Amino acid sequence: MFIEVFRSFRSTRPCNALLLSATAGLLSLSLTTLAPAVGEPTWDVIKPSNTGIPGEAVRFSKFDPQGKLWVSARWPFWGEGGVGIYNFDTQLWTTHSNLDTPVPGEYILDIEFAANNVVWIATDQGLVKKDGDTWTIYNTDNAPLLHNVIRNIDIDSTGHIWINNSRTGDNVAALFEFDGVSEWQQYTVGQELPWDPPWNSLGGLLVDANDHVWVGNNTLNGVAEYDGNTWVLHGANTTRYQSIIEDGDNNLWLLPGISGGNTFYKFNGNTFTPFNSNNTPFVNTTLSSLAFDEEDGSLYVANWAGQVIKTTNAGASWSLFTTQNVQVYSIVPQPGNDHVYVTTPFAARHLDGKGICQEAFRNYLKTGGTGVSPVQTSRRANVAP
Repeated sequence: MFIEVFRSFRSTRPCNALLLSATAGLLSLSLTTLAPAVGEPTWDVIKPSNTGIPGEAVRFSKFDPQGKLWVSARWPFWGEGGVGIYNFDTQLWTTHSNLDTPVPGEYILDIEFAANNVVWIATDQGLVKKDGDTWTIYNTDNAPLLHNVIRNIDIDSTGHIWINNSRTGDNVAALFEFDGVSEWQQYTVGQELPWDPPWNSLGGLLVDANDHVWVGNNTLNGVAEYDGNTWVLHGANTTRYQSIIEDGDNNLWLLPGISGGNTFYKFNGNTFTPFNSNNTPFVNTTLSSLAFDEEDGSLYVANWAGQVIKTTNAGASWSLFTTQNVQVYSIVPQPGNDHVYVTTPFAARHLDGKGICQEAFRNYLKTGGTGVSPVQTSRRANVAP
């Protein structure tokens, strides 16, 4: 069965054209469903939460090693969500949602790609391992997790999975190291991690190029480093951190956590260098995302004013890459060129190398408000059979 669903539009079209496009999608679905069949018919429930981008609340996007774009999204009203995977060669979407696949929860919080095409997925209802068509769910029923919310994950060179098991709203939290088979190691605040309880909730997670593990705290300042033997706290006089990435020169870039201020930092192993509206093109507002392009060495930072700034020299100078008309939640450079994808409310937007929006992928037709991108091309998003 092949179903064509029309999900995007030209922002300059009148409203009646938008309604016609939406109707075309419904007719395509109806005619395909009612076509004569030999033998007992097989029925599939086709909903916004299991086609294309599986929700209106778009969270983040990420490219896999094959160059496919993974987009996390959910429908808050229905409690449904998952990840949509876009194949640029076929222009087809494959969707894994909690409606009709083993994905256990509506929130996809992080994704990491391991060797042999294995995918690890962090959700609000456990850790997921997808190995081809085989799904394994790790939760409190079969793992020593404190609860089922998996906030961040990363993978070291041995294939071990590092897991931030922190839940928003309380201080029940720990960091876990999992060998991917059966062995688990727990690290908690007040014991291994160098902060004082009861402020246990962790923010951000990174395994760097040297297999050192870095994690922040949602309440207390600084970032903790694990070299395989001991944990050391750095930057206790800076701020709390929710996001950590590494550039090609092994500098860390750190984004502040909730109420941590509007300054982000570069840490070169000795010194924390601050960046904010005083020494970048940013306005003074909440920061949202960091990204590093491994191919050309560019580093991007985004904020809730829709600004994305860029440096090509490790912060010696900055330029304004783009200003979108709505918050930017995440950034991901596209492999093979200088284009970038950003996620915003309702959409994943494709920006060219000059920061100009070329097209936007979204779950359903939406006019006006935050759903309209500055430049919008018509895109027919097809659902893989």
